[in-house]
Amino acid sequence: MKTVTRGRKKTVIRIEIFLLTLSFLMSIGTSFFESSIYYNAAVVLMVLSLGVHFVLNGTTGIKKRLFSIICIVLVVLIYNYILSPLATKKLFVYLSAFLMGVFLAEDGDEEGIRSLLCVYSCILTVSALYGVFETLFGNKLDVYTVRTYAAIYRLHSIYLHPIIFSLMMLQAFAINHFLIKNQTLKNILGMINVYCIFMSLSRSSWLVLAILIVLIILQKKKTQKKPLLLGKVINKQSITAVLVLAIIIGIFLQKADVLSYWGTLLNRWQALEGSMSVSYRSGVVTAVWQDRVQDLNPIHWILGSGYHSVQNAVGRAGIYFGTVGNNVVDNEWVTLTYDFGLLGIMILLYFTWKSLYIFFSKNESENMWIVALCIIVNLMMALICDTFGWAPAGNIAFVFFGVMFYKKRIKLKDSEVRI
Repeated sequence: MKTVTRGRKKTVIRIEIFLLTLSFLMSIGTSFFESSIYYNAAVVLMVLSLGVHFVLNGTTGIKKRLFSIICIVLVVLIYNYILSPLATKKLFVYLSAFLMGVFLAEDGDEEGIRSLLCVYSCILTVSALYGVFETLFGNKLDVYTVRTYAAIYRLHSIYLHPIIFSLMMLQAFAINHFLIKNQTLKNILGMINVYCIFMSLSRSSWLVLAILIVLIILQKKKTQKKPLLLGKVINKQSITAVLVLAIIIGIFLQKADVLSYWGTLLNRWQALEGSMSVSYRSGVVTAVWQDRVQDLNPIHWILGSGYHSVQNAVGRAGIYFGTVGNNVVDNEWVTLTYDFGLLGIMILLYFTWKSLYIFFSKNESENMWIVALCIIVNLMMALICDTFGWAPAGNIAFVFFGVMFYKKRIKLKDSEVRI
């Protein structure tokens, strides 16, 4: 194997970060153009990333670990292609994102992962600021009626759905807590993220935010490496952030009736009793489970019935959400368990365990803490939403899965530059 020089390694990192960034931006672009363009382009980007991995970094052979991953991916793809060629196309895109994360973890170490998190944080910050803009002036990028229903009272920024937007803001809150070292900037962005989460009016995201804060506090007590959530309660940075927030709220009180949202907050909780969304989700889960129990095919129990097959199960149960037919389960855990059997639930449990283990480990870097926390947030939100079914959430989730799966344990040095 050839020796990889420092300069060549930096080149590899830059190219792979560029490809990953382009892939994520195109996943957001599915909100504005034909999604098949993204699906085709994502595969091409993965092939380019594969070429960078094996050519530019001087690798002459395939490592056993990576070879085993590729073999497992191919088996899953072939099995699903036999059952449903059309659905396999989307599955191949997400597995491509997974492999791109694997390549970055192997080639870039901490430097590459840090760069990925910085770019991702910048994109999320832009979408958060657009969410604030949406509060004042409406969603100017929203051109279809099916999308504007959410803009009436729930922020969704550039992600089509308020739950997905709140998921992204939860990840932004987690990333900024560890990534940003300037306390004033951290406080201001944190408040903007919390504001967007609140204004999405997603009850699940409010609960996840509370859990997220508890996890960060518990992690601090265990690792003794970081200050509490926002540092000292009273300092000039926090005072500055409060003043900035007060000015923003003052503007909102003039431009938008923000106080009315506090009444909406109470209504959202009260609406849980007898809520159609709750009854729909519980009914779908019951129907899917009954459908699986009645299926005596052992292969389906082990490998599932194929990607997107759960939609057929919901359709057979004749379940409808309101007056519109809806075959979405709104629970990614149930969806993947049905589509991929025991293999699917084992994968989710594996990443849940490994993410929690790494997040509370003293021997891990901040970079891996962030990746682990983003995965934890995604998997919690997956309990009430098919998060992987939305291109942006699914794309970044599988990239982080790839990083988490392959990343070697390397502690971040204190001498490394942090923003």
